[in-house]
Amino acid sequence: MSKINLQSLSPVHVGSGVQYQGNAEYIYFEHERVLTIIDESRVLDIIGPENIHIWVGYIESRENQKTFLEYLRQRSPNIKPEDIALRIIPLKGKKLPVFSNTLREQIHSGTGKPYLPGSSMKGSIRTALFSSQLMNKYGETGVPREKLGTFNRDRRFDIKDKVLQSEVFGRDPNSDSLRMLQVGDCYFSEGTNATFAETLNEKGGNHHFEIKNEVRQLVEYIPSGRTAEFDISVPEKQRDLIFKKEPGLLSREIVGKLEIKTLFKLLHSHSVRLLENEIAFFEDADLPESADGLHDFLHEMLADAKKYKENECLLRLGFGVGHRNMTGDWVRFLVNDDETFDEIATKTRRNPRYNHLRLPKSRKMMFDGKLMGYVKLEHQ
Repeated sequence: MSKINLQSLSPVHVGSGVQYQGNAEYIYFEHERVLTIIDESRVLDIIGPENIHIWVGYIESRENQKTFLEYLRQRSPNIKPEDIALRIIPLKGKKLPVFSNTLREQIHSGTGKPYLPGSSMKGSIRTALFSSQLMNKYGETGVPREKLGTFNRDRRFDIKDKVLQSEVFGRDPNSDSLRMLQVGDCYFSEGTNATFAETLNEKGGNHHFEIKNEVRQLVEYIPSGRTAEFDISVPEKQRDLIFKKEPGLLSREIVGKLEIKTLFKLLHSHSVRLLENEIAFFEDADLPESADGLHDFLHEMLADAKKYKENECLLRLGFGVGHRNMTGDWVRFLVNDDETFDEIATKTRRNPRYNHLRLPKSRKMMFDGKLMGYVKLEHQ
C-alpha cells in the first residue's frame, strides 16, 4: 500500500448529484457573501409551522422578485447565516447568484467532510492508461477502423471503444486488469467555497472565443491549495500469482504498470502531453477579457509540472475537465481517416452545426481563466 499526498492546484468539483434550488434550499446572505444550505427545522423555528405555506410559495414561485431572506428578516431582524444553516459556503468571484440559480453540491462524507472519491481518481488513471497504451501501440500507424466500432443490425457502423477497451484492459469485468488497483477516498479537513463555472466557447470561426452565459453554473468546490491523503494499493499476493500464471486471466503488461513508480511516471507524462496540447490549442486564440489569465495559467502549470520529482505526478479529475481529459485525446492523434474522425466528432458533439470548429470547442473555467480539476499527487 502506498500513502499518497494530494494537493489541489485549481478548483476541484466532484458532485453528489444534488442541486440546491436558490431562494428555497439555499439562501444567499449578501453582506456576509455566503451561501447557506438551509436547515429546515431551524427555519420552521423562526417562521412557525403555521406559516409553512409562505415558504412553499417562495419555493414554487421561481419568478418571485423577493428573497425568502427578506421574509425571514421580518420574523427575525438580526438573523445570521448560522441561525438557519446546515452548512455555510463562502462565495468567491465577482458574480452573484440570482433566484433561478441552482447550486451543484460537492460530495461530502456522512460526517460532513468534502472528499474526492477513489472511483473518480481511478477513472482518471484508467483514461491515462488507456490513452498511453493506444499511443504506444498505434502511434505510427493509427487505429484501424474495424477497431473503432462495430456494424449494427442495419449494417451501419457504430463508433464505440469496446474493442479497444477489451484489447487494453480485458474482455469483460472479470478479466479487467484494473480490478487489481485499489484507490481510497481522499477526505479534506477544511470546508468548501462556491463560485460560477463559466464556459469558454468557440464561436464564429477564426478561433474566436466568448463566454457562454446561458450555461454558467454555480458550483461548490474544493479550493486550490488544499491538501489531503489517500491510499493506492495493488494486492501483492494476487499480483504475484498473475506473473506466475501462464497465460493468466489479467494482463501482465497493465498490472506491471500499476507499480507506484511506473504508474506515476505514466500519469505525469500523460498529463503533461494534454497540458502541452492545450497550450498549442490556445496559442493563437482570440480570448475575451474575462479569460485573459488562461495563457498564464497553462504556462505556469506546465513549467511547474516539468520540475516535478519522480515521486510526483499531475492528474486532472472531476467536473469541467472536458472532452480531452475524459477521452485521453487519443482520437485526435490515432484516427488518421478524416471521414472517420468527422463521424466521431459528430457523435461527440451531437450537433453537426459545430463540425467546422475544432474539437473540443469549449472549456469550463473559473477566476479569469483558471481551468478546473488539476491536482498534484506525491507518494511517500
